[in-house]
Amino acid sequence: MKDLIEQNKRYDFEAHGFPCHIMAHLGSHCGYVKVDRLHPLFKETYMESEKIHLNLTVHGGVTYTEMEDNLWSIGWDGLHGRMDHWDRHDAIEETIKLAEQIKNKFGNFSKEIK
Repeated sequence: MKDLIEQNKRYDFEAHGFPCHIMAHLGSHCGYVKVDRLHPLFKETYMESEKIHLNLTVHGGVTYTEMEDNLWSIGWDGLHGRMDHWDRHDAIEETIKLAEQIKNKFGNFSKEIK
């Protein structure tokens, strides 16, 4: 059974050396991976970046890039692609998959930046 979605409830975790979080929005979960200013994807926007579009495969594609807490957040939305609702556990798994792709293709989060 799918878990109940609590609107705007945030779950923070780390995956492949990156700070990550998921959040419920409009009845489904979204996932985010953060990179620092030394990372090759820092300030690469999902609307314009070939690096993102050609290298990162996530449900519905990357649909969010924004500065948060001095880190660049790269995210996906559970409502894009298909109109099904992602539960928290599936959203965490998809976000971990995104973090793994970022690490394997572009390198890991710099531990020097806090």
